[in-house]
Amino acid sequence: MRAILAGIAVAAVIAPGLAYADHGVRGRVDYAASKIGKQELRLTQRHGGAYTADTALYAVKLADGATVHAYCLDLAQKAVDRAPMVEAGYDEHPTGNDFQRNSSQVNWILQNSYPKMGLAAFSGKVGKGLTPDDAVRGTQAAIWHYTDGITIAPQDNNAATTAVYSYLTGAANTGVPTEPKAALTLDTPTRPQDGSRIGPITLHTTSEGPVPVTLTEAPAGAKLVDAQGKPVTALKDGQQAFVSIPTGATAGSATITARGKAVLPAGRMLVQRDQKTQTLAAASDQEINADTAASVSWTGMAVANMSGTSANTGSADNTGSTGTTTTQNSAGASSLPVTGVALSVAATAGVILLALGVTAIIVVRRRRRLFVS
Repeated sequence: MRAILAGIAVAAVIAPGLAYADHGVRGRVDYAASKIGKQELRLTQRHGGAYTADTALYAVKLADGATVHAYCLDLAQKAVDRAPMVEAGYDEHPTGNDFQRNSSQVNWILQNSYPKMGLAAFSGKVGKGLTPDDAVRGTQAAIWHYTDGITIAPQDNNAATTAVYSYLTGAANTGVPTEPKAALTLDTPTRPQDGSRIGPITLHTTSEGPVPVTLTEAPAGAKLVDAQGKPVTALKDGQQAFVSIPTGATAGSATITARGKAVLPAGRMLVQRDQKTQTLAAASDQEINADTAASVSWTGMAVANMSGTSANTGSADNTGSTGTTTTQNSAGASSLPVTGVALSVAATAGVILLALGVTAIIVVRRRRRLFVS
């Protein structure tokens, strides 16, 4: 009879990245350094009436000292100097203006204006010689047209600024529906999983090279591995890793961190999470130092195993399907899953049946002897 061995199945719950979905870029607005295009702009509101707004190519200072220049996506919101900003997707725009409906047109402007496009090339598209200030003022007015419903007042603004606005809101603007990619993110399954290998954890990045990844705050023996179980120390865009949990692990958690060079693309949105301030969008591609993290957690659960070999057949994709622990015979073929019927009961039943059989044989022999005599 095979020995009865105890195996461990690990049930895992994967958190979908950082709370607040911080996508690798954090910085603070520095309005004192926001000097390009800094001037009043005369606008007409959606329902009529003159409106005066200050424009500028806003400067966002990152932790590593780099500066990201950005346009405003929220005219009605008051700006807060030194407000901490984080990278975000378009569906995370915090106010109720027209951005969600017109994000494709706004994205087209950000991909086809200054400074994403060089000043000389942009002047050629507009058909008028431009200064950086002209380009910024006209571009900001065009963005506010789609986010807040304003129009420019030609009689109150210079011809170059008006020409930029007219070009960016005209027939050439056919929209760019594809949202700019996040600089660096880690995607994880959102449903519980069973098994000793948890994942997949997928890295998405604008970096062209591998990004270092590390496993922190994890129990001894836990490690990052690929689909074949080989150790992982870095991932390229789209590559996956798994957290390998040691046998006998009790309830615990681990954090996966990715940190490296990436590109914050033009059009990527920056928001403030904890206080109201203007929402911004990157005005050009900028190489940055990015980092992001995701967490996994699990609970221990004992499972009986006839042969001592536990084969987990749970899916490693995002379906979160529950795995089935199976045993293997000496030929390697899977037998039926352990159903929880106690082997001691089966053994007892076998002994009883054996005893009944012996008794029956004795009775039959006695009857034969009586018949003969």
